[in-house]
Amino acid sequence: LTWVMAAAFAAQAFSYYAISGWLPTSLVDQLSMSESAAGVSASVFSLLGIVGPLLVPVMFETLGWPASRVLGVISAGWLMLPVCLTVAPGYWLVPCVLSGIAQGAFFAALFTLVIRRSESVDENRRTTALIQTTGYCVATVGPVVMGWVHERSGGWVAPFAMVTGVLVLMTICAQIAARAGEPARGERVVPAGVLEDGERAEDRGGNA
Repeated sequence: LTWVMAAAFAAQAFSYYAISGWLPTSLVDQLSMSESAAGVSASVFSLLGIVGPLLVPVMFETLGWPASRVLGVISAGWLMLPVCLTVAPGYWLVPCVLSGIAQGAFFAALFTLVIRRSESVDENRRTTALIQTTGYCVATVGPVVMGWVHERSGGWVAPFAMVTGVLVLMTICAQIAARAGEPARGERVVPAGVLEDGERAEDRGGNA
């Protein structure tokens, strides 16, 4: 399951850096935007990632959504920008806003899932380290691969279609990770620390 989450994060990071690196150039080429205006688009996409993590506690705690729904909604939002840039680049602004929020939310939601599934602090640290190391190593080739696909295809449809495919893989891996061990409807989730403290108290009571 850890490697499934690592694959999801790797796909997320690959897509983020690929789009961040090439979004302005693609808008200049496809829509004849000025370089300064196209640069603003990349800033919007990146800066709105700050908003995304603020929405994750609302979905998990306030709305009480299961992890599969939270990650499903976020993944759908993330997919909007590359899909739009593949089929209708002229309508890029709203998808850029939604995908910007979603890419930040996905990071927070995935590692919330890691924390919930970890049975100890040490396990959480090991799992987080593996996921982030794998993800950022894969992310380093994102802009390079996207640039290569653009050069080989001579346009921007193939590069953004590729990113769309990578994000579909991210969505599938995230759903597998979210649904594995997901509590049944109405089942109360007890955090690992609470359970461990309760077990220790029972042991002390039994030994008294």
